[in-house]
Amino acid sequence: MRRIAPLVLAVVATLVAGRAMARAALPARVDVRAQSVQLYLTQPALLTAAGGATAAFGGYLLAAGALRYDLGRNRVVASGGVALGDRTGGIRGAACALDLDSGKGTLLRLDGALPATYAFDLQHPQSLAASPPEPGVFETQETGGLRPFVAGKHAVVAPNANVRFSNARVTTETGLSLPSPSYLYTFAANPAFAQSSLPGTTFDQPYALAGNGDSLLAAHVRYDATAGRPTLGLDGHLVDQSRGYLIASALPTTLGVRFDLAGYRQLTPTLAESLNAATGAGLGYALYQLQKTNAATTTTLLLSQQGGLQTADLRLSTLNRAIGRAGYVKFAFDLGYDHEPGMQPYPQDARASLEGHYVTPNLTGPFGTTLSGSFDYAATLFDFPRERGSSREYASASRRITRTLGLFGSVQYLQTFDRYGQNESTYYPTTPPLLPNGLFYYGYSAFAGAATYRTYALQATYAPSPALNLVVNLVREKDWPQYDGYGLPQQSAGFDLRLRAPGGPTFEVGRTFIFGWGGKQWSPAYTFSVAP
Repeated sequence: MRRIAPLVLAVVATLVAGRAMARAALPARVDVRAQSVQLYLTQPALLTAAGGATAAFGGYLLAAGALRYDLGRNRVVASGGVALGDRTGGIRGAACALDLDSGKGTLLRLDGALPATYAFDLQHPQSLAASPPEPGVFETQETGGLRPFVAGKHAVVAPNANVRFSNARVTTETGLSLPSPSYLYTFAANPAFAQSSLPGTTFDQPYALAGNGDSLLAAHVRYDATAGRPTLGLDGHLVDQSRGYLIASALPTTLGVRFDLAGYRQLTPTLAESLNAATGAGLGYALYQLQKTNAATTTTLLLSQQGGLQTADLRLSTLNRAIGRAGYVKFAFDLGYDHEPGMQPYPQDARASLEGHYVTPNLTGPFGTTLSGSFDYAATLFDFPRERGSSREYASASRRITRTLGLFGSVQYLQTFDRYGQNESTYYPTTPPLLPNGLFYYGYSAFAGAATYRTYALQATYAPSPALNLVVNLVREKDWPQYDGYGLPQQSAGFDLRLRAPGGPTFEVGRTFIFGWGGKQWSPAYTFSVAP
């Protein structure tokens, strides 16, 4: 893993040097207090306060019966006995709309014969100028039917970054509302905060610990159905607007602590680099990618290390190209180099690969069906007697039976090969594998690197409402090599049920019946997940 260090340092230095400066026009913090302060995950996020609401920012104090804070647009709308001012004085009215970014606002007064609106500026709040309001100036996002994500009585907002609640209740992904002495929610408009270096899992509940507009440190309560136990992970984000990010994480496992790293940087509008690495828990790999994208092609340099194996690839691929109305096609050409001490038959090799992909347009078939298909081919030649490749033919048909019921069928033929010429027996010995019933699979002796996988699938989807989705599938696998527990089950039938509780999370459960394959009737375990 020593070779990872220079790449990591280079990415970190680039990101730190390019960190964006916060906009000076905005206050550093907005302190919101009320009998009820709630955060709604609308688009953008909305903070509401009701019951003696106050918002303190930059030496000013805004007091009202209620206020609504649009966190994405930095707009505050207050209503009910509004008072806004600083030590030198202030203004009063029935409602107020304030843009924190520009410091300009609109005040509504009802103390005259007719309602009147006035424009003002925070630098001179008492200098009111009567003017008609802009359309929608007092409007904010609707929250009808939505459940607040966080609720409390005190929240501090860092504009364009995050909001921290004190003594709050937080809605988890299970739908339960749990108390929390402090909770930080990041709403910064940067997709990099949604990226993760943690491995996939069944359940993940993040808990932000600290952050600002370009960084975030969070803990993750996780449950992995495969491991069968909960874990607590930690990750940190450093982002540079939309130009790049660096994410590091630590996750305890049964094999030790696993450390992961993920980085990305947009160097120019057409050139980008990325880095992914992991160590610990029996892992040790790093992958660096430099990619140049043009109008019709993509050129990629890939450097990787996994254990003692080091590889380098230079890849040229075309983008999807239309063939009139006959579909789309794309190609790729790759030159590669591998090096690993002790690798057989040589410690290093060179290779060349050619790939092709074709997909048909969607066609209207008989009985109201929609038909589509694709074809893929890949071949790799090495600088010693070895060739590797695959071909795949795929076709599908779908039909909507009713508004709530749909059918989907597919057929796939996949052939793979990995041949060594006259040295075939060296790499594919005739020792048969042991089956789950304790017997040997003697038919495996005929396997010489070429395999065939034929899959026939039929799926029915029943979705009467967004809260209920049921999928039932039947699959027939006719492969080689395949025999009583070795390979995929020849027949299987499964289901996947997704339910969404009213105002709560979505639960998904599934399982597969494998008809006695390898002495088992069911797949080893249920699949289960919970989502917001």
